[in-house]
Amino acid sequence: MPRIAAVLDRLLAPFRDRSRGPRRVRYLIGEGRSTPLALFVNGRRRSDAASPAEAIDLLLWDVYDRAFRGESESLVIHAGLVSLRGRGILLPGLPDAGKTTLVAGLVRAGFAYLSDEAAVFDPASGRFLAFPRPLGMELPTLRLFPGLEERLPAELRGTDRMTRHVPATAIRRGCIGRSCVLRHVVVPRYRAGAATRLEPAGRAETLMLLSRSAFSSRRFAADGLEPMAAALAGAGCHRLEMGDLAGAVDAVASLVA
Repeated sequence: MPRIAAVLDRLLAPFRDRSRGPRRVRYLIGEGRSTPLALFVNGRRRSDAASPAEAIDLLLWDVYDRAFRGESESLVIHAGLVSLRGRGILLPGLPDAGKTTLVAGLVRAGFAYLSDEAAVFDPASGRFLAFPRPLGMELPTLRLFPGLEERLPAELRGTDRMTRHVPATAIRRGCIGRSCVLRHVVVPRYRAGAATRLEPAGRAETLMLLSRSAFSSRRFAADGLEPMAAALAGAGCHRLEMGDLAGAVDAVASLVA
């Protein structure tokens, strides 16, 4: 399956490890029994797949799940994360709040990309780390970026699945960021037809939102509450009502201008 391997190599390029250490997980996409393809993990059949896009989707979700479960030191928060000149902007929020759309718009505008769904916080250093997984962009979001879907490999386009895995470098080359210090938390909420508006939010309210957004809220409360509170002490907290992408990008950019 050389074409699928080439697509995965592109999607996971930011995570490439050039060391020759032991490989703990081995993936194989081969022929299925009742479906064209199947995903094998360490030699065992994990899932059947009806198309290359579905096989890629299954493999990526297994990679993410293992990464989150295996991360023992850091805290993972359901949030987007970008930076500009080393100043981090965290974008937590409910599903369908427009986080991924806003992250993609900020990357196109020149911000560095660290994540769209999994912001990784290191309590020891008080910094956020990069987890530059491909953005999970739904078709309405893709249409806000003319030409972007056409630049994706055919294996990611030729499917009826609503979500596409989009490498951030397809939006802008050289956009992958490094660890950053938190400078702003912006909680977006998309509302069709609304006037785009940025307003202050309380730190306690924001800290509770981050706690609820953590992949393990119990661990957050036990190990991360105090370090995160310290990180927030040096950051501005905001709510962003989004009616249009251009206005939302301008509002966030104004924070770090």
